[in-house]
Amino acid sequence: MEEVETIITDADEEKLKAKLLINKYEAKRRKLIEEEEKAKLEGLISSDDSDPDADSYISARQRRREQEHRRLLLRNLIHSKVTEAQADKDLQRETEEFLAAKRRKKEEEKKLEESKKSLLEKHNELLQQEQDDDREDDEKRREEEDKILQSVTQTSALATVAEIAKGVKYTESIKTSWRPPRHIRNQTEDDWDNFRREKGIQVEGEDCPPAIGSFLEMKLPSSIIHLLKEKKIYIPTGIQMQGIPVGLSGRDMIGIASTGSGKTLTFVIPIIMFALEQEIALRFKKGEGPYGLIIVPSRELAKQISDVIQWICDSLPNCDFPEVRVGLSIGGFPIKDQARVFERFVCILFFRFSVTFLVSPPPFSFSSFSFLFLLQLVWGEYIRVKK
Repeated sequence: MEEVETIITDADEEKLKAKLLINKYEAKRRKLIEEEEKAKLEGLISSDDSDPDADSYISARQRRREQEHRRLLLRNLIHSKVTEAQADKDLQRETEEFLAAKRRKKEEEKKLEESKKSLLEKHNELLQQEQDDDREDDEKRREEEDKILQSVTQTSALATVAEIAKGVKYTESIKTSWRPPRHIRNQTEDDWDNFRREKGIQVEGEDCPPAIGSFLEMKLPSSIIHLLKEKKIYIPTGIQMQGIPVGLSGRDMIGIASTGSGKTLTFVIPIIMFALEQEIALRFKKGEGPYGLIIVPSRELAKQISDVIQWICDSLPNCDFPEVRVGLSIGGFPIKDQARVFERFVCILFFRFSVTFLVSPPPFSFSSFSFLFLLQLVWGEYIRVKK
């Protein structure tokens, strides 16, 4: 690069010198012409006079010499430009050759290192590379799932595909007869937020019902409270403090909590209370129901939740409440046998989510169906109360 800059500087100096000489010559020639014209006007010389000294200064020989000098300057200028372009090409070619040589050297060093490695080392490197690739795929998949979950939970309302396609929008939640106790309703939202903060409860949404710190304040029947005490369940957990009031209020909810935090009771108690309320107001007839539907991903979980609900429902007749019937529909059993059970006025139904349910619907009606609960579909257990 320094050589190229030197060539460009010399060319500029030659060009400047040539321009100065030409300007000096033209100025001197103009001066002589002006002096001759002035002398003619003053009568000092005539037009017929010939001054050999004046003609000798601008003779043909001198003109040819000046023309050759101009051509030489022009040739030097063109040569300097060509030299500059050639220098750039040479520099680019040398740079490419240097980089290519450096790459070849690295490849040779890499081949030399590979030749020195044992088969065991090469095998370990291949295993590590496969693990890294799998880890990258898992991270990409996790990022995509996080984006999907974020878009669903933060920007989209809880609605079915048919409702979204038809543009159905709900402006009001289900009307229920349940209300929080008066002393809790009289509290301010700041009091509710402080209580949630003390219990480690985080909520998002509009007009969220207050969290309630005891089963008695939730207005549950004494038989259910007695059963919970028999199982040494005296105080509700965080998900139960907030989730049960939300469910009893008829609001949509997605509940996320750790394993063993009591998510099952969070949706079991509201659905039992609503089914019990409907049974008291107007008993179910043959062919009606189910009133609530719980969809789970495995038959073991369906059987476990079914046992919990059946355990609570069996205690209701002891307190002069009507019977709330529970049905369990899982794979591995004939559909006809299950259909006979569902004809007995089932109020709550369990169903194991599968492709068969989507292709061939089961032989029972959803005309009275009002509440839907989905469990462990993607990332943990989510609670949904259908509007």
